Amino acid sequence: MSEIVPSSFNFDGEQFPVVRMPNGDIGLPLRRLTVPIGLDPDGQRKLIERSAWSKGRTDNMSVRLPGDTQARTHFVISYRIIPMWIANIETGRMKDQDARKRIERWQVEFADALYDYVFNGGARNPRAVAAEPVAQLPAPEPFTPKTFPLAEVVVLIKQRFGVRISVADLKEKLRQAGAMRQDDRPRSGYEALFWHTGEAGKAYEVFGHQIEAVYRLYESTKLRLEMAAQKQLPLDPPGWPELPLGEAS
Repeated sequence: MSEIVPSSFNFDGEQFPVVRMPNGDIGLPLRRLTVPIGLDPDGQRKLIERSAWSKGRTDNMSVRLPGDTQARTHFVISYRIIPMWIANIETGRMKDQDARKRIERWQVEFADALYDYVFNGGARNPRAVAAEPVAQLPAPEPFTPKTFPLAEVVVLIKQRFGVRISVADLKEKLRQAGAMRQDDRPRSGYEALFWHTGEAGKAYEVFGHQIEAVYRLYESTKLRLEMAAQKQLPLDPPGWPELPLGEAS
């Protein structure tokens, strides 16, 4: 396994090592992402590996981090799934308030900062000791991900899951779930489901690999609303006929 000397991505006062993964993606060692926010790297690694959205986007790589004297094996995750991982971190029960506030700040700001680094910035190698440092590798070509407008999402949901829903119903449930604003922009914590196209009239579309997540969110919200409605119903609706206690004559 060849040794890789990383470049760096600076965010929120931290310098995160960045490497080129075998699949061509830019990746960050998970340990360096978890330590500043007080998370267990092994626990987060297992969580990521169990998640469908991580398939093909992680790797164990031999990386010599700045300040280390030798290369070590690190679990590296692609920049494509880092926003999804951060968005899924549950902060409600965290006792460390500083860590909680920092994670919530990352959930809002990290994706945009990383996007700017990948597509608008250049890799910077502070050590420059490898024969071919990352700074000399070509930057990834800009890409347009596979995304779908909601009108196509409902068609794909019907094809995959056999459930017929309308665009209006899907929007309503996403808003009730707290995932979408009234102007169709995603709310904080749900940005990883949507792609900002920049095109007038269809600014946000759903990532192709997130269609199942959108459907599950729709179904879970629908179920919670139905259960809440059931709790509000009386045992016997008004006018419901009483059953006879004796035998029918």
